[in-house]
Amino acid sequence: MVNKAVGYIISAIGLIAIALSIEDIAKIVQITLPFPANYLLYPGIALVVGGIVITITKGSSRQAKEVPIYKGKKIVGYREVK
Repeated sequence: MVNKAVGYIISAIGLIAIALSIEDIAKIVQITLPFPANYLLYPGIALVVGGIVITITKGSSRQAKEVPIYKGKKIVGYREVK
């Protein structure tokens, strides 16, 4: 759950960076950058892609843990532990 939130935050920061790379939006927000606005485009795209990857991979990698069920010394089955 925490990993998904981090992925969403990183993606949101990337979207803001992409938006600020457009000069008209930077003028509306009245932010003056010490460097050209188009320098934010590629890092913004990288942040969005990275956030999406974090959101997808961390959310789906959780699987229920299985423990063996013993009868004597033999394993007769597995039980899921939540």
